[in-house]
Amino acid sequence: MLPTRSILEAYRAFDANDMCNALVWERLADRINAEYETLKQYRAFPLITLVQTDEPYADLAAMINDYRRQRLNVSGLNCQHPVFDKKTNIRFRILHDIAHCVTHEDFSAQGEYNVFVHQSHGLPQELQHALYTEIVIQASYKIHRGHFPVQKLFINRGYL
Repeated sequence: MLPTRSILEAYRAFDANDMCNALVWERLADRINAEYETLKQYRAFPLITLVQTDEPYADLAAMINDYRRQRLNVSGLNCQHPVFDKKTNIRFRILHDIAHCVTHEDFSAQGEYNVFVHQSHGLPQELQHALYTEIVIQASYKIHRGHFPVQKLFINRGYL
């Protein structure tokens, strides 16, 4: 389910310094790093280029085109996170962008939700909540407000 305006408002109002859910994000970081290492071992991994723009690709077709040529541009901006270090945040973005390429889902709110569904398979429910925030809530926030939000450890348990 896509977040409602009230959920986006609750995210906006949530204290960025509130670390009550930090353990959940630490577990998610462990999963991200393990998945990244596994994928790197068993798959032809794209050459990653960090770019200093918010959106390295104008559309999904451009991203898929690069991915098919074993390249992927990933934004190095907005990596300030209460739990993830920059390396984990970049790894998360790489995995997320690969999921966009594999699923052929665009960058719309619905496309981000569909990628979340793809990436959340096999995750414990508490990690799904964190992943929902990282993907669906933050993307929807950017789509509705025009800028990437401050990253927060917000969990909306009502969506699952």
